[in-house]
Amino acid sequence: MPPNKKVNTLFQDSNKLTYAVEFFNTTGNGVVTYRCMLVGPNTNRKRKARSGTHYYTAPFTAAKYKIHLSGQHDSSWTEYQAASIEAKKKFFDGQIKVSNTLQWSTDKMTFSVKATIVDVIIGGRSKIAKQKLNTMKLFVRSDDDPYRYTITIKNVMRFELAMDFVGIGILFREVASAIQHAKIRTHTAKLTGANDLILGQYVRVLVGSSLEHISDVLDHESVWAMSLAGDSSTHRGQSFFDLRVRVCFDHKLYNLHLVAIPMFDRHTAEIIFKMLVKFLDALYPPWRTKLIGMSSDGESTMTGRHRGLVTRIVATAENPVLRIWCAPHQIDMIVKQVADQQANLITRMNVKCPQQTNRWSHLGRLLTFLKSHRRQLMEYCVENRPDNASTYEWWLMTFSIAPIINAIKVTITILQSRSLLNVILLIVSVE
Repeated sequence: MPPNKKVNTLFQDSNKLTYAVEFFNTTGNGVVTYRCMLVGPNTNRKRKARSGTHYYTAPFTAAKYKIHLSGQHDSSWTEYQAASIEAKKKFFDGQIKVSNTLQWSTDKMTFSVKATIVDVIIGGRSKIAKQKLNTMKLFVRSDDDPYRYTITIKNVMRFELAMDFVGIGILFREVASAIQHAKIRTHTAKLTGANDLILGQYVRVLVGSSLEHISDVLDHESVWAMSLAGDSSTHRGQSFFDLRVRVCFDHKLYNLHLVAIPMFDRHTAEIIFKMLVKFLDALYPPWRTKLIGMSSDGESTMTGRHRGLVTRIVATAENPVLRIWCAPHQIDMIVKQVADQQANLITRMNVKCPQQTNRWSHLGRLLTFLKSHRRQLMEYCVENRPDNASTYEWWLMTFSIAPIINAIKVTITILQSRSLLNVILLIVSVE
């Protein structure tokens, strides 16, 4: 006989009255939950009874109801079974539904975000229609203001716990598992239904709310200027443009991380510029009137004289903008210039300087190199670096010690040789 397949029995409405259950909630992935309405422990039970409310999920079978009711509520279940249909309907009149309790009715959190932030920044990154529909599920167009979205979080405990976990760097699926374990350990039904889809929606809500706060700060009457700082990098094959905004608000200077924008094309200056302008226009349209500073990492893509990102931003702003490069990249440009000059010298001499270390052999080869190419080195130093040109005394000392160092090099080489015959010949020659 073929093995029995697990049947996913759907909930029957007639079971609400027969087994004293009521609808509880439906999670984001479609899991329907019902709760037991009976109260009172099993007086004949030897083990400790459940301390929380029991919840049913599919499959919804009569055997599952009976096992719980007879095991946890034997006295009230017996009384309920003996009652008539009309008596069963009035059996729970004295009880308050879980959805009407103060704990559940006040457990809400509401956010209000500008439509441009939601449409362009939050929803604009979703290229697939179905994915965008899931992304925008919690964002509802406000009835009072058509240019704003309203987001209502109906389960504040689950939302705040999820954001705490995400904030310390835990992945979405790991957060969902952690919340499930917390629900089981603490017997807290309000943590039911967490999954990676809901967590993604929560994160988008938090990002939208944070951007809304930054927009409000930039729009404050006391804020008359702002500065931007950008840096582009690649992480695991994905290009990102990191943008920070610096602003003085309430007599304090803030350096806020604005956003890390993923770039799906090569991060050329033109692509970064278009993406940045689109983002800033959605966040705070009058940003051009308040921009007075722009700093970058000094990369050629960022600081190009004609088509660099900073150059484009400066041309877009309505006021003169101070351009700032970070110190390490300025030093790096000087070092590259010196290295290029050294490469040109090597090309002209058609020879490379030996490595300088504390070994006698390396020091001997270096002095031999200096002696052989003295004139070329002196001409280069006089033309390009006259302040660092070696003196005649230095060259005299170099030529004087070169034979001594060379003799020491030969001696050390022979002494370190594995052939004892060479050592004997050395001793005989000295005598």
